[in-house]
Amino acid sequence: MVETQLLKDCWRALDEELDCGIARFTERCEPAFGKMIRYQLGWNGNGFDPARTGKRIRPLLLLFVTHALEGEWRKALPAAAAVELVHNFSLVHDDIQDKSETRRGSDTVWVKWGIAQAINTGDAMLTLANLEMALLENSQEPSIVMAAVRSLNKATFDLTVGQYLDLAHEKAEDVTMADYFEMVKGKTGALFAVCFRLGALIAGKKPTELIKYSDLGEKFGLAFQIQDDYLGIWGQHGFTGKTVTGDLLNRKKTFPVHYALENLPKARDYWVKHETFTVKDLEWFKNCLENGAVDKITLAEIGRIYADSTAQLSFLFQGSKSASELFQLLNSLFERNR
Repeated sequence: MVETQLLKDCWRALDEELDCGIARFTERCEPAFGKMIRYQLGWNGNGFDPARTGKRIRPLLLLFVTHALEGEWRKALPAAAAVELVHNFSLVHDDIQDKSETRRGSDTVWVKWGIAQAINTGDAMLTLANLEMALLENSQEPSIVMAAVRSLNKATFDLTVGQYLDLAHEKAEDVTMADYFEMVKGKTGALFAVCFRLGALIAGKKPTELIKYSDLGEKFGLAFQIQDDYLGIWGQHGFTGKTVTGDLLNRKKTFPVHYALENLPKARDYWVKHETFTVKDLEWFKNCLENGAVDKITLAEIGRIYADSTAQLSFLFQGSKSASELFQLLNSLFERNR
């Protein structure tokens, strides 16, 4: 990401909001409980470690959208912190479901504290998200607060539906590309959509206008997920912090896999015949994808959705004097290698 002053200010303020929010509600708890929550968010004992926090894309988008629409981004901090908490709640549970042992280069919560406590940590983060949303009452009218809370809860529900579909697709043989996009709209698109929606809401946009911002956020979410799918097979191990081809090893039906199963008979036959993949199987299947130009086709699909999204972005934010940083942030997301 390009480190503009706005990015630095938003990142620092978000750190403070998360730190204070966790402290506010865990100060009377056993210290180890708050430690698990902070660990998931990237706390290293002295502060949040940028190497472990993740990219904080979703809350930053929310703050940047608010700013781009001439709103006061600091008033959106509770919503931004809530989105980050929801995102991490989903990651904690996702790591358990996928049996992922590392995230961001460190042990996952369930590996460090056990499955039961990891579930509890995720539940606590989801609850903290709603408590954070309630803090919007300090700067917003009750109707705005209610609309914001309702929007985030709906997005969280859609996220869990998307996760259900993702898990269900692993064992289903008749999943189509249309099914894939329906899953991604929930699993990834929902939070991207609500970030744009909440940013617009807090910036003062009318309720009838919010759907346009939600739709735009969802599109960027789709492109982001397909890029994630690409990096899950062709990403750089040193950057991703996880094993390259990990998605193939877990037999995730990502965009490249879906395309191959629908368009490459050899790939489909191999997939059906092998219920689990060895390292040799991974190499064969990856080579099959590349021989079928699936890597290039995946990049082209990302480019198509991104181009459509940026055109809509330019239209919605035309005339804004503060939108340049939002454009830069979004551009940086699609130049990443992790």
